[in-house]
Amino acid sequence: MKFCLAASLAGLLTLSATAGAQTPRRDGNWEITIELVLDGAAGKVPARTMTQCITTEEAAAGKGAIPGHHDLPGSCSVSDHKVEGHKVSWAFTCEKPQPMSGSGEITYTDEHSYKGSMTFTRDGKTMTMAYEGKRLGGCTK
Repeated sequence: MKFCLAASLAGLLTLSATAGAQTPRRDGNWEITIELVLDGAAGKVPARTMTQCITTEEAAAGKGAIPGHHDLPGSCSVSDHKVEGHKVSWAFTCEKPQPMSGSGEITYTDEHSYKGSMTFTRDGKTMTMAYEGKRLGGCTK
């Protein structure tokens, strides 16, 4: 359940955090590995891997800089979104379905890979999501 929340949040921010901003991420089929660390938990949630197809148009518009494919709920907002060279960073707050806030950043090591993390707090508990991606090749939607 908590993994779904974090994966969804990453996707939720995709459209809003990157709208209109050029990012270093290029188009193609990306393999993304996500690992969660829960505040106060004895260990890590097992890593999960998914793929994400980013079209040329999405890459040019800056979409897809944050892993996932979901719509942003009206209760979430992104602030402090920055693209500085190979680094993308942002902060966010969401009011529904449950209030939460946090921040994240991604560093693109080259056109074919990146690493990043996002930390968010909900109900006084903190969750950190670490992810990395690598470009597998082209894709079509």
